[in-house]
Amino acid sequence: MLEEHPHVEQEENVVTDYEYDESEQELDEEKDVEEARSEPHLSKVPSDPRPVQKGDTDYLRSLGKAIISLKLQLFTAEARVVRAEQRVEVIT
Repeated sequence: MLEEHPHVEQEENVVTDYEYDESEQELDEEKDVEEARSEPHLSKVPSDPRPVQKGDTDYLRSLGKAIISLKLQLFTAEARVVRAEQRVEVIT
């Protein structure tokens, strides 16, 4: 949907495109992120060190996926802010 802004004092009317690509749709829903299991905090070293087990690597892998998802959400949110600021500059 294209919207014209005749009240803006410029040589021509400003046309703003408010439609986004499918790639720009909201990613607020975490579809691929598994919930992290309740494990002891990694900064607390156990009194008796034990060898790394499969459960440890699974837990770290799920934390890695959660971090990637959060970084993607942050990147998307920052991109929305930039687009919103650009729209405000065009409109004003």
